[in-house]
Amino acid sequence: MCAVPRSVAEKDIKAVIGERVTLPCHTHLPTPVDWRYRSSVNETGKLICSDGNIVNGYSKRFSLDRSIQGDYTLIIRNFTRGDAGVYICRYVGEGIEHRFTLSAIGKLNISKHNIITLCLWSTRNRSDFRQT
Repeated sequence: MCAVPRSVAEKDIKAVIGERVTLPCHTHLPTPVDWRYRSSVNETGKLICSDGNIVNGYSKRFSLDRSIQGDYTLIIRNFTRGDAGVYICRYVGEGIEHRFTLSAIGKLNISKHNIITLCLWSTRNRSDFRQT
């Protein structure tokens, strides 16, 4: 039998490829917390973390921030396009879930030259933006 969550919070996040992604999950309840991952809507979900322990296969780039009691924040280092999907923080036995849908976006590469060029263009064309 599949338990239906009583409370679900959902959030869409655009994550930059190559960057660190932080997914907050906090509880004051004395209950274990699991993290699951689904790459598609139809998937049942792969277990990433069970009761504060990262499952083998995810431990290289995935970790938990447990600096505060009740904190189960999931951290993904060096986010990749393959990491995109739905991440679910589930309070085991409580029927409470936090769902994060991560979409991958490319990294914007801006060089010093591009910034200087933009600044010069902006100061030279300032009169174009004045109202008459």
